[in-house]
Amino acid sequence: MEERRNEILRELDRKGKVKVTDLSREFGCSEVTIRNDIKAMDIEGLLKRTHGGAVKIETGTEAKGKYSAESIYRNVVQKKQIAEAAYEFLNDRDTIIIDDASTSFYLAQEIKNHPEKRIAVVTNSLIAGNELAGVGHVELFMIGGYVTGHLAATMGDAAIQNMSKFHVDKAFIGVHSINFNVGLTSIATPQMEVKKAIIKAAEKVYVLADSRRSYRVMENLFNNIYKYALEGTRIYIDLGFTEWKSADGSGSQAGVFLSLKNISAMELNVAPEELTERFIRGDESRTTEGSGLGLSIAKNLTEAMNGMFEISIDGDLFKVVLVFPKMDDVKPQTEV
Repeated sequence: MEERRNEILRELDRKGKVKVTDLSREFGCSEVTIRNDIKAMDIEGLLKRTHGGAVKIETGTEAKGKYSAESIYRNVVQKKQIAEAAYEFLNDRDTIIIDDASTSFYLAQEIKNHPEKRIAVVTNSLIAGNELAGVGHVELFMIGGYVTGHLAATMGDAAIQNMSKFHVDKAFIGVHSINFNVGLTSIATPQMEVKKAIIKAAEKVYVLADSRRSYRVMENLFNNIYKYALEGTRIYIDLGFTEWKSADGSGSQAGVFLSLKNISAMELNVAPEELTERFIRGDESRTTEGSGLGLSIAKNLTEAMNGMFEISIDGDLFKVVLVFPKMDDVKPQTEV
């Protein structure tokens, strides 16, 4: 549901307006479901509901100007959960840096709402700074520099130089993604340069990120088993370490593997590689529910995380193996 609503917001960003009928066809769900999504997001202030659809919110000069806090109000539940988890790593009298990421804003709120820990906070985020300004148990240091970005933060050479003057216990940063080959990534060079300065200034760095991709992979695989395994049979799950070939074929590297095996209720009359193609089913004569998208999505998400996704079939025995690089072997770099 959360992912569908995020996609609706992205569609609004692109087009400015959406129709219920179009979204229903695109997501393969009922118009009632889409209307409920739009109604809920209208209440949250994420869009404006119209007859038969929705339009992007325009809130005067603030929304039409350079800065927009729109991304703060996406995936709110997950961001608050991440912020709550991050707060547990804070100790009384810690000196920390929080950056301009939208999740960092919720960490600022978490700090504000818990006076039992006295924290010194360094930030380049105007909205996080505004949240913490005047809070009795917070000592706030704002980083100067050129103000830019959707969430109004200081960046550029001045911000980097100012950040380099600090040495803190912990830093909390948001990233666009975590890539096993290049490390932390951001969508904009100015943001990444500031994040590099933050990393250098901190004894420990915590990345404010979630596990949506890996969760979606597991969800799709277990849903696939639940729907299509032979009733009354066992499912075998194995987890451990392995050696696997590096992506460039130059050698081997340590990996973490997960394998799942089950007996299919239907005859598997397609090649293993075809099972990960969109709209392909294991039994082509099957007329029950299912589009064949689950395994395709799981494979694509696994590969997006630089993992390996492999299916094998032996009669009616279905087996899928996932392998990801072992984090001990990863040397993170900060690149765009």
